[in-house]
Amino acid sequence: MGSKNTKQDITEKQKQILTVLALEGPACGYDLFKKKKIASNKTVYEARDHLISLGLIEIKREQPQEDTHESTYVMGRKKVYFGLTFHGVLYCLNVDLFEEKQAASVRLRNFAEIPVAVQTIPFGSLEEWMPASMRGEIERLNALLEVHLKPIMESCNANLQRIVKKARENNRYVRLLSMIEERHGERIYRALRAVNPTPGHYIEDYAADIFQKEYNACLNAFFFQMLKSNSEVFDDMQKCLKDQYSVDVLQKVLCVQWASAYQKLLRLESNSPADLLKGWTYLAKVFSDLSKMESDAFRSMLKGAPQAFSQVKQIMNRL
Repeated sequence: MGSKNTKQDITEKQKQILTVLALEGPACGYDLFKKKKIASNKTVYEARDHLISLGLIEIKREQPQEDTHESTYVMGRKKVYFGLTFHGVLYCLNVDLFEEKQAASVRLRNFAEIPVAVQTIPFGSLEEWMPASMRGEIERLNALLEVHLKPIMESCNANLQRIVKKARENNRYVRLLSMIEERHGERIYRALRAVNPTPGHYIEDYAADIFQKEYNACLNAFFFQMLKSNSEVFDDMQKCLKDQYSVDVLQKVLCVQWASAYQKLLRLESNSPADLLKGWTYLAKVFSDLSKMESDAFRSMLKGAPQAFSQVKQIMNRL
């Protein structure tokens, strides 16, 4: 989509169209002028074209048009549905068409694409859980992994994008990812207001960076609560396990990422205390084994995860 630096003056009718898309999801021109009665068909289509030129909306899907009176208004005998882009979501947020806590639902119902990416494990968030011998090294280890885990992270994120794309092609969400975004949407989108403080100034890469930073903090917080055997978090996880896309993300992305991180530490930090190496070896094997399991076995394993995580914590605390 690129940068949008032109001033985005929109009319009241155009704002009404954005409001319908934000609160109800993609719509075709006929729905907007005939059912919503926003304006005449000519005005609606002119407004649509203007909003497309600003990068606020885009075509989401097309479907065959039935032979009805409605087809009189549809070019090529196809219904073309338009919805908000991610830029459009942020624009609507900044002109107060909805609140931060609603923004995640607005983005999801519009299938407004934003690249989701995982990052290296932020050991700092695990400080209270990790052994005292490791706490003074957390910042250095984070920096070490950021450099040496880059190729692995690129591979993990390529897998993540494939899973998300496959879900989208089937008009589905990755339940794990959408659940995190909706639960923490107020925090994520409060930070994203800085991307678009006034209408007309939008930098796609900056928006993606802010989203990924905030999203990953929330994703990691979710798993740290699992490590603490938080029952509410485990209930949420059981719901996510019913979704194969979520299982794929857990196994093919997150478990691979975590196993790789501990394997890399073992090679880079081979002179570390023996007990610490033992702990990393254990964690590397746990996540590596999880990544290679059959899906059904993986689901069964996670059902017993509270006890498993408790055992991991006991091992690490003995270091």
